[in-house]
Amino acid sequence: LVESLRATPWSPYHIACDLVIETPPKTVAAYFDSFLAETRRQHRVALVYSELNGFTINPDRWYCGACGFDEDHGRDSDDWLGDFNTYAKERLVIQGLEPLQQVFADAEVLDRRENDEFEDARDFAERLVVVKFQRMLQDALPLMRNMDVPLLAAAQDWYGDYVVEIRRATE
Repeated sequence: LVESLRATPWSPYHIACDLVIETPPKTVAAYFDSFLAETRRQHRVALVYSELNGFTINPDRWYCGACGFDEDHGRDSDDWLGDFNTYAKERLVIQGLEPLQQVFADAEVLDRRENDEFEDARDFAERLVVVKFQRMLQDALPLMRNMDVPLLAAAQDWYGDYVVEIRRATE
């Protein structure tokens, strides 16, 4: 994605290539461990789903949440992801991408140009944000003490091929 974005004509979206999520993996792990510890007091949890908020619609604050399901309905369809049994009341704020957030906040101005010269760059930058979010979860997964069920992740309105199961990196 980085190479594809860099191959497009320069745009303000190119900043996505060099930014990294700075939310510490320990903070991410603590968020999910706390969610699972709290929710398991009242519910059985067979799967956790985390969703990045609609970052292109709400660029001023990017965050994710956690939802618990008492049953894993498989990977053939994602229609069931809205039918969670429990959810974290707090959100986990994603830090480090604020310069890109500003670009998306200015997108209304940037994208009004005739023929939208930044369309390809914006599309690659959006996909890169989703992958960076999923990588953040993967990096934190080894630190999660309570995550003994599958963890799925996507961004709001980015389902289908973009829902992935977060797994521990293999050696």
